[in-house]
Amino acid sequence: MSNEKILIVEDEETTRILVAVELEKAGYQVFQANDGEAGFQVTKAIRPDLIITDIVMPGMDGGRFIKRVCEDGFGKNTLFMVMTSHGQMQGYFEMIDVDDFIVKPVNPQELIARVKRVFAKAREDE
Repeated sequence: MSNEKILIVEDEETTRILVAVELEKAGYQVFQANDGEAGFQVTKAIRPDLIITDIVMPGMDGGRFIKRVCEDGFGKNTLFMVMTSHGQMQGYFEMIDVDDFIVKPVNPQELIARVKRVFAKAREDE
């Protein structure tokens, strides 16, 4: 089992569970939150290595969630991946400084490949 902790922040339960199951099968420690506020509380508690978040969520959206995590210092060594239905928004994701993004519906093989690539790039950059 991997030591890497991944937090999934997604309001759509089916997507969140699918992503969690695939990441657990790949050997990651997976935690879940159904909105930005819950995600922030889990982030404070577990300090995940990677946060995979939806952008469009009720309450605190993904962009505000990422900003809050970073401003409060919890995101200092955290990697961020965005899940979205809006694949044409790559420029926006680059502006908010995320490490990668994946388009929904999520393809399990692509998800695992992207997660592995994000962790490998982070190790290279150390």
